[in-house]
Amino acid sequence: ATATTIAGETIPAGTPIAVDVCFQPQRRGRVSDSISVVLRTAGVLDTIHVRVTGNAVGPQLEPNPFAINFARTNPGFTSNVAVTLRNIGERPYTFDATSILVPPPFALATAGPIVIPAGGAISIDLAFVPTANGVFSESALLTSGCASQLQIGLNGATDFIGTGAVMQTSKLLFNAVNKEEAPCHVSRCTPVTISNAGNARLIVDSIYWALPTNDYTITNPSTFPFIIQPNDQHTLQVCLDGSGARTYIDTLIISSNSRASIAFGLLMDLSGSMDAVFTCGSDRVRRIVPAIQQAQRFISNTLLHLPAVGVQDHLAIIRYSDPELISSLFHLQPIDDASRAVAQRSLNGLLPDGKTHTGLAMMRMMDTLMKSPLDKRVIILLSDGAATDPVEYPPSIVAARAVSLGIKLYTIGIGVGADLAAQLYLQNLAELAGGVYYDGDDCTTLQAAFESITESVSRGQLAREPFEIRVTEPALVSSGDLNFDSTYYLSTTCKAMTLTNVGEGEAVVDSIQLRDAIGATSGEFFFPSSVVFPLRVPESGQLTVDMCFRPTGLRLRGGTSQFAYNSCAPHILGARVSGTGWATAALRIDDERIGLPGTIATMPVHLDSSLVTFEVGTVSFSIRWNKTMLDLQTLRPLAAAGTGSVSLVGPVRYEERDAVVDVIATGDFQAGAGALAEFDFLVLRGDTLVSDIALTSLLFEDNNPKALMKNAGMIAFDSTCFRSTKAIRANSSLAKLVQVDATPNPARRDAPVTLTLRADGATSARVTVHNALGDVVIASNEYAVTSTTQQISLDANNLPVGAYFVIVEDGAGITHVRHVVVAE
Repeated sequence: ATATTIAGETIPAGTPIAVDVCFQPQRRGRVSDSISVVLRTAGVLDTIHVRVTGNAVGPQLEPNPFAINFARTNPGFTSNVAVTLRNIGERPYTFDATSILVPPPFALATAGPIVIPAGGAISIDLAFVPTANGVFSESALLTSGCASQLQIGLNGATDFIGTGAVMQTSKLLFNAVNKEEAPCHVSRCTPVTISNAGNARLIVDSIYWALPTNDYTITNPSTFPFIIQPNDQHTLQVCLDGSGARTYIDTLIISSNSRASIAFGLLMDLSGSMDAVFTCGSDRVRRIVPAIQQAQRFISNTLLHLPAVGVQDHLAIIRYSDPELISSLFHLQPIDDASRAVAQRSLNGLLPDGKTHTGLAMMRMMDTLMKSPLDKRVIILLSDGAATDPVEYPPSIVAARAVSLGIKLYTIGIGVGADLAAQLYLQNLAELAGGVYYDGDDCTTLQAAFESITESVSRGQLAREPFEIRVTEPALVSSGDLNFDSTYYLSTTCKAMTLTNVGEGEAVVDSIQLRDAIGATSGEFFFPSSVVFPLRVPESGQLTVDMCFRPTGLRLRGGTSQFAYNSCAPHILGARVSGTGWATAALRIDDERIGLPGTIATMPVHLDSSLVTFEVGTVSFSIRWNKTMLDLQTLRPLAAAGTGSVSLVGPVRYEERDAVVDVIATGDFQAGAGALAEFDFLVLRGDTLVSDIALTSLLFEDNNPKALMKNAGMIAFDSTCFRSTKAIRANSSLAKLVQVDATPNPARRDAPVTLTLRADGATSARVTVHNALGDVVIASNEYAVTSTTQQISLDANNLPVGAYFVIVEDGAGITHVRHVVVAE
């Protein structure tokens, strides 16, 4: 991140300057960045960005278990639990006392250092060493490698005064402190442990997420409510399947009766009737005696002071009978060991007297509890009779005020089983205020009432466990549209396409769909066998993929390539592919005819390629001949024209000694090669003995396929000068020539002309060479020819530059004429 400046220096051409770039990763995995190189050339600034990527390797620890519930251990004693640390990284890890931060009253009981090799594991002991009574819940921070931390939940408890369930939660993953990352569509799960470190049963009423996004899910949902006994635990499995690249934050909310701090108001009825006899087990005592005993037991066994988990109840005690006798026995204050003893002593020696002004006493207690900063406020009323002030303080008014202040009201009737009016008053008062009435007709039910009140008040306590993880996604960029060079029909050309991963995490390409222009699967664009899916492109990496083009038609062929890969949202990377298929097609005139003046000589035009395959509908061509010797009479289509037509584009044009005509063939040509059209010429007495019928131009459709022309055909006089060289034969049984070729053409004066002959059996060949005027320039010679190819050398050294005709007469009486040009 520090700029490197090369001041006062120039960089000569061809002389590099080296700048060291160091890689010091802070986390495992692939790390990418860019270096900006700012250049000043002739006063102009330019910036070049250089992509740098490194793969960071290191150790990574994984603890098991990651949440520990120690056995109940009192001060002066120690409990140990073994934890397995597995190294899932690539490098060794040295474990010692600095590797894990264990807060008291917990401690590391294993001495180090210990080397954990990559893939290896060790066992360490963690200890619970309490020095005071209470419930303790802490998190040990384990440096797991490359500056990342993991939390190990530690729960321990001693015997303690008070009653309540204490819930603690812990998890291995999705902790914000670890700055966790995961690729999209890779499901990541973690167990969430709910532990009960208290001394009463933990009732879990519901578990839900704070945000209605359904990002995190519980894969093993429970039936509610469920109960966790003291020093036991329950495990949930929470999973995330991130569908988008972002940070996923949510909070798991657990509703239970886990103890929180409560402000208790204990309202003691000391009216005269509290001196009445009360049944307590097998003993009959005054009602005031068990009432005081149970109240003191409530203070001792129910009220909690657990500073390690932040629980400290408040308590206020008010006695009442007549209005002037309503007084505070114990002022509202937090409970600790000292104040607990004071509260218990404040109940000693109470003497019943007066009437039962319950409504007024309730109002006084509400005023007192509202001074507490705690959210939970509870009044427990112990009374043996109906109120004597229901007119001044109707139960509905008293209950409505309690509800408006958020105070829960629980009433306990002491020995009121036979007093229906007292029972109805206490029951109505509790129910109107959202509380519960308990009939404490003996000592046993009184104790059960206190325990039930504590559990009921704690219900609805909410615990929040935060979850956070960042989901990353790869992002592929292609090198763009792929344009193939023109490729010959049914041949193959391949080209490379580059995929670059500019996102985070590895990109996995499952498939690449190649479609043609109308969306169908393309058979012309394909991948060679060397391309095997899935393709993997590392973060900040590149991959070259070969794609091939084999045109099955001509002209521009196009389509698309669609890459499906592991991006978070449905995303398809597309690129256009195109290429031009081309081919060659041939039209030829190479027949040779002999005719007498005044007769018709025909000359066919042959198509050597199937135009149906090439999607050709138009063929345009021109032919040229000697106007003094031939006169065009008719033109007609032949078989290769199919259902199409062949016609002249315009009249015959005359140019000096030549005649030229333009021809067009259109329509649906037949499949395969064949004769396209045929010209009829009237043979005239011209200024020469022979005329070429030459193709001078040719165009297939839009010049694709490319035109190949083979020239030319020839019509020669069957004149007396030629006849004088013929041997007179009748009913010859000799074979005929099937191959007569004169090469090279044109020939050079200093090189011979080679005549290649082959027959379909034994025959003879009489060879004579004439000039354009019909004069014999090389005298006749006769040769024996068989079905084996035979070559005859004709000496052209003494021949002047010009056109010549090689006349070959075979034993079957057939004359073959070949046109040869001799050049310098």
